[in-house]
Amino acid sequence: GLASNPLLAKIASDIHKPNGQCFVGPSQQEIRQFLHPMPIRKVGGIGRVMEKLLREGIGVDTVGDLYEKRAEVWTSFGEKTGENLMRIC
Repeated sequence: GLASNPLLAKIASDIHKPNGQCFVGPSQQEIRQFLHPMPIRKVGGIGRVMEKLLREGIGVDTVGDLYEKRAEVWTSFGEKTGENLMRIC
């Protein structure tokens, strides 16, 4: 995957496996267009347990949902976890 940071490049590399390339442009709009429709489980750092907590507790299924409900996420999970999750979106 080709992207402006290692996290995005890793996610992009999983999109067109095994031989395809995926490019994510550097603008915020391009990054949001790439990430927001993606299921939260596709993002590194969100495992089965966190996925279940986000889905059942707050109704978050996609990265876009995570962005839209960031205040609820921050309140529900606290500063440290909230900050880590917000880096994703």
